[in-house]
Amino acid sequence: MSPAIITDGFSAPFQLNHSGRRRYISSKTRLDRNGIDITNIGQMKVLDAGCGGGRYTVAWRQLGAKAAVGVDISSIGVESARKRVTDNNLADIEFQIASVLELPFPDNSFEIVFSNGVLHHTVDWKAGISELVRVLKPGGLGWLYLIENPGGLFWGLIDVMRELMKNENKEFARLSLKMIGIPDNRIFYMLDHVMVPINIQLTPAEIEDALKTAGAVDIRRLQRGTDFDRIESIYRRDPYAEVKYGVGENRYVFTKK
Repeated sequence: MSPAIITDGFSAPFQLNHSGRRRYISSKTRLDRNGIDITNIGQMKVLDAGCGGGRYTVAWRQLGAKAAVGVDISSIGVESARKRVTDNNLADIEFQIASVLELPFPDNSFEIVFSNGVLHHTVDWKAGISELVRVLKPGGLGWLYLIENPGGLFWGLIDVMRELMKNENKEFARLSLKMIGIPDNRIFYMLDHVMVPINIQLTPAEIEDALKTAGAVDIRRLQRGTDFDRIESIYRRDPYAEVKYGVGENRYVFTKK
């Protein structure tokens, strides 16, 4: 198959506590259930744009990519990612400190460009999409994840929490959630959207228009996910799934001529 793009964001402390194995399994499940063939991945170089602690960067190498490059604006995230690679004696993976809105690579540099849950936290998500398409080689496959709108009760609750906790210290919020028994991974996910200054929710139409403007073609919104993804709950027609989750995650694949 031709190349790929993917997008979702996680902070370094969470990533240090979670195995890249989990990201490998979730990535493979999403690819398989949506019929995305990566037979030729051994010939592909991957960019993980907004890599955080490098979990997905490592996962792409485990999936068989020839090489992987992760970029993140956070020096803490990049330091954590490098430690992950060193601790596991992994080869052909490198990390750079850089913005996803100004990627430090020439046009058409990567067969696979992946950015997972990152652009909805930036000041210009459309510019981020343009950068992803720019550095993707012609014939590449894009995979993009951005927060959905409408998002049902799930994102409605996040919005309420953002308002209630907007003036709280992040560490205080983390400890408070931990004290009431919320698992560390769920605490991270909640605070990743509650405590960040920017948390944009986008309709499928908005995303598709931006992709087309950036030069993407053959745009397809994915209808399947892991057993724990909101879109999979909608696919299974779980009771009240659309009430709880709206349209489900905005994950897209696309190509570039």
